[in-house]
Order: sequence, then C-alpha cells, then structure tokens
Amino acid sequence: MDEETAATANELGTELTEAQEQALVNETLGLVAPETPPETPPSEETPSEETPPEETPPETPPETPPETPPAQPKEETPLESKQPDTPQTDDLFIEVDRIITNDLGEEKVERVKLVYDPKNPDSFVPDDFKFKNDQQMFKAIEAKGEMAQLFKDRQSEYDSKVKEIADKEGETKAIEARMESWNREIDDLIAIGKLEKPKLAEDDPKYKDDPAVQRVNDVFIFLAAENKTRLENNQPAIQSFGTAFALFEKQEADKAEADAQKKEQEDAKKKGAMISGGTSSSGGAAKPYVSGSYSSIHDIPVDI
Repeated sequence: MDEETAATANELGTELTEAQEQALVNETLGLVAPETPPETPPSEETPSEETPPEETPPETPPETPPETPPAQPKEETPLESKQPDTPQTDDLFIEVDRIITNDLGEEKVERVKLVYDPKNPDSFVPDDFKFKNDQQMFKAIEAKGEMAQLFKDRQSEYDSKVKEIADKEGETKAIEARMESWNREIDDLIAIGKLEKPKLAEDDPKYKDDPAVQRVNDVFIFLAAENKTRLENNQPAIQSFGTAFALFEKQEADKAEADAQKKEQEDAKKKGAMISGGTSSSGGAAKPYVSGSYSSIHDIPVDI
C-alpha cells in the first residue's frame, strides 16, 4: 500500500479489509471510475387532477308529520237513533252436572250449560235431562227464578228508557210545531198591520234591538207570565200567539185608560185647589198678611 493510500486509511481511522484496500487503490490510480450511485430521477409528481369539491347534497328538510285534522264536532244524533240497548241475556245461564248413558248402557257425568230463554222459559231444562244429584237440580231451579227476575228488572228499565225517549221526542216535535204556528201567526199579524215587519235581517247583530222584534218579545214575556198565573190557578195555558197578542193589547189599552183617568183626576184636583184659594173677595190677587202692615184688625181682609 503506498503512502497516500495509507494516509487515506489513516484519515479514515479505521482498518480496511483487503477488498476495500484494493478498491481504494484502483480508485486512486484511476483504474476504475468510482461507483456513482445511480441518480434517482426526481419523482415526477403526476399532476393530480383537481378533484372537484364534493357537492354537499341539499339538506333534506325534516319530514313534517301530516297535520291531524281538527276533531269534528259530533253531530247531534236524532232522537230516533238514541234507543237504549235491549236487555242483556247472554249471561243468563248456569253450569251443572248431568248423567248421560252411552250406547253400551254405561253412565258418565258431564258438565253442561243450562241457558235461560226469556221468550221460552220452559226450555231451560230439557225433558230427558238427568241431574247428577238433587243438589244440582235444586241449584238449577233456584238459578232459573233468579234469572227470570233479573231479566224482568232489565226489561222494566229498558221500557222506561224507551218511554222517556218517546216522551222527549214527542215534546220536541210539539215545541217545533208550536213555534211554526207562532211564526205563521206573527206573519199574519204583520200582513194585517197589527205588527211591524223588522227592518233588520235576523243575522244582523242589532236584530234584537229592532223595535218590531222587541214588541214581539214583549208579547212572549206577557205570554210566559200569563201562563204561569194560569198554571197556579189550574187554568189551561194559552197556546196561540194571536190570543196572547190580543190579551197583551187589551192590557196595554186598560193601562193607558187607567193612566189617563189618573192624570185627569190629578189635573182636576190641581184646578180645584187653584179656584178655591187662588183669588181674594175683591177680585184682586190674594194679599198675604205681614205683621204691621195694617193699622187695625178691622183692616185685615177676612179671606187671608
């Protein structure tokens, strides 16, 4: 190894192997081009295609639950459809034990149901029915009587409800018929000029303030009071609006006449008072007495 190589080795400060030493010599003498590590070509960055930003899908509005339509008011059921339920009968039965005989003549006990039929009470126990014992028989007889009474009570309650509904229905129809009759009578009184026709329509907020409407209402108030008095005196009620109106007019006329007579009497009384004490004997105005205004008692007028 030459001195330069040795110096190089010394500079490296490390012991070389023979192969390393020979390679270093060859490199020093220019016999072998130093191995140049292959250049790694710059990585060609493939221009990445710009990925368009992901489109955010439009927000789906939350599903609004369908609006529940407002509850419709229950329609008034006509009275005819408000009939009560018929008396219950599906609980009118009792279970008992009976004895049956098969084709071989063997007897056995089975549990059966005896049903009470209100329309055919005798069918409660069949003719060929054989109770297990007397206790079962007496139990069935007692139950039959209880069920018969129970159905009788239910039937009575049902009949009462039916009658009540019929009475209400009849009363309602009678009231409707009476109101229709009153309307016809009012129209007739308007036609002959006894009543004025309302100037406002019935749907007008001030309809009740119409003088014509108020007068009709006054007649109805009179009718209610008159019928109350008649009821207390065991007299028949007034059903006709025309009759009530005639009595109402008479009452008004009697009151007007009484008021006129009262006023006439009061006017006559005032007039008489003015005549009796309004003037002196001399024909002049009455002169009140004032102390010291006369020279003697004989000068004082006698009518003072």
